[in-house]
Amino acid sequence: MSRGQRKNSIPDKAEKAEMDKIDLMMEMMKTLQKDTTTRFNEMEDKLNSLNAGCNKLNTNYDKIVNELSDLKEEMKHIKDIEVKVEKIEQQHKEMEEEWKHVKEKWQGNEETFSKLKDQILMAEVQRKEKILRFRGVVEEDKESKEKLRTLIINNVAKYLDTEEDVIEDDIENVVRLNYRGKEERKYERDILVFFSRKRTRDEILIKNSKTKMIIEKKEIVILKEVPTEIRSRRKKYEQLATHLRETHIRFRWDLLEGLMIFYHSKRIRISNQQQAEECLKKIQKDQKEIFKQQPSLSRLVGHFVAKNSKL
Repeated sequence: MSRGQRKNSIPDKAEKAEMDKIDLMMEMMKTLQKDTTTRFNEMEDKLNSLNAGCNKLNTNYDKIVNELSDLKEEMKHIKDIEVKVEKIEQQHKEMEEEWKHVKEKWQGNEETFSKLKDQILMAEVQRKEKILRFRGVVEEDKESKEKLRTLIINNVAKYLDTEEDVIEDDIENVVRLNYRGKEERKYERDILVFFSRKRTRDEILIKNSKTKMIIEKKEIVILKEVPTEIRSRRKKYEQLATHLRETHIRFRWDLLEGLMIFYHSKRIRISNQQQAEECLKKIQKDQKEIFKQQPSLSRLVGHFVAKNSKL
């Protein structure tokens, strides 16, 4: 190779090397651009995801704000309710205090009220202690008051073996009751006989305990006139009283409350329902012991009670 040819070949090599270097740099730039684009896209995706998260967070925040607002309203409502409850509790407490004072005042007056009630009842008893009720007297059609009075006077005089003039003076009034309740629809109406003397009334009751009065061939039931309040009080003793009647144990009603029993030569006063129940159990127990010792007496009493119950 000549010297001129060698000089021309040197730039070619240098130029080629430079070109290779440029190609390498271009390749590296493409790779870098590609990586940058990829990372940019990834960052853009992450940014979009972050924006979506922020939007969701904003939505949740708004929702939380609304819920807190509603909760605040509810708390305010609850507060109002608590205030009302406290007010009601205070009113209830004041009412309890007021009731306590009323109760204390009533308890202080209860004894006085009870005594006053008994005094009024006693006055009614005294007003009715000269009255007898005749049950079962035959009732005629268009019965006149005068004819009824004459009928009662004649029969009472005959019953007590006394002159009619004396009984006529003792009897102030005779009244056929004008009501017809469920019990009276099939029976004669009762007659109330008003006496001027309690003694005459008592004589009739004493004789009636031994011998019944007969008017027009019919047995008459004679009863004391007892105030409604006392009859109501006696209901709680009725089981004991019925047993006493069936077993022929003597007793008498107290004027206002309870009864007096004459048992084994003793007087037993009963003034409340518990005493009545205990007394009934004791009498029944005593009678069972007697019947165990005397079986024949048990059969006799049983027969007697059954016969009386039918009557």
